[in-house]
Amino acid sequence: MDASKLCVRAKLQLSTLQRAENTDSTPPITIAQAANIQAVCEAAGVVFDPGGIGVRLQRDPE
Repeated sequence: MDASKLCVRAKLQLSTLQRAENTDSTPPITIAQAANIQAVCEAAGVVFDPGGIGVRLQRDPE
């Protein structure tokens, strides 16, 4: 999924996502915006590790 699709699904402006991506500190977005981004990513199969350290793709059930 590209950034523009993520923004549409998370109901964000592309400039908001770009600002969040281009910082080395706390992203300048709201908790609600971060939750929307996470929900869209999780729906696409991304698993956020507990503790917020990393992510991985969900494995297909065997």
